Amino acid sequence: MGGLRRRGSEEQEWVVVAYATGQVEAEIIAGRLRTADIPVYIHQESVGRVLGLSMGSLGMITVLVPARHEDEALSLLDEPTLDDLPPQVDGPTIDY
Repeated sequence: MGGLRRRGSEEQEWVVVAYATGQVEAEIIAGRLRTADIPVYIHQESVGRVLGLSMGSLGMITVLVPARHEDEALSLLDEPTLDDLPPQVDGPTIDY
């Protein structure tokens, strides 16, 4: 999806594994990755954040992981969530 280098105690390549349309969505994605002990970096252009943009290239939020975790992260994000499952109905189905 793309990559960048981020400075830190150990310089490594970070790759984009997801795009989000808002900070809450980005944090949910990051939370799923963090529960699997995958380091996560959320990036949005600073001018987009200051202006509160959520559309276009300035509003786009990217979720990145170290390149060595890319396959694991993409596999995890591809797994269905509760939102992807059909609703369960207790009791008989009523047709109207």
